[in-house]
Amino acid sequence: MQNRTLFVRIFIPTLLVALFFIATLLNEVEKNKSLAKQQIILSVDNQIQLLKNIIEDELNSVEQDIILLSNELALLDYLQQPTIEHQTNIELSWKNMIFAHPNIQQIRFLDAKGVEQIRVDRDIRSNQIIISNEKQNKFNREYVQNALEHNDGEIFITDFDLNKEFGEIQRPLNPTIRFIKRFDNVGEQSGMIIIN
Repeated sequence: MQNRTLFVRIFIPTLLVALFFIATLLNEVEKNKSLAKQQIILSVDNQIQLLKNIIEDELNSVEQDIILLSNELALLDYLQQPTIEHQTNIELSWKNMIFAHPNIQQIRFLDAKGVEQIRVDRDIRSNQIIISNEKQNKFNREYVQNALEHNDGEIFITDFDLNKEFGEIQRPLNPTIRFIKRFDNVGEQSGMIIIN
């Protein structure tokens, strides 16, 4: 009986201490798991914020580019008098812009009827910058119709879609966002400049 009492007196406190130790250990493990999850979430949030900032910076940069191009003397001369010389000056300027900005795929000037008058492209396969003589009528494209609803001088930014050339989706697939600025000044050629 005395052994039993001794056993109970030793066992119960030992069991309580062991249970307390196990509970403390499990609590620490759960805290560490929770902390690790919070660190992962914080890391992902930081990466998302960084990507958001990069994308916003890129979009702001292209918006500044279209403002710059639309105020260039070469384009202003062309809008006043669309000569071959003025067009050549624009094409040279646009080639330099595309060369300096690897995310720009294409810069175009469409007249008020939606027909491309000036077009400079980056070939997505060879990365060559090309002055295109193949002009398309883009009047029926949704982005042209939407741009026509905006005021002169406003910049319109489209949603992403797949780029189409001559009515066909471009291959390899080329997700595209367009920046469009309209021109509709008295005494000047009406139309829009578009950066893809």
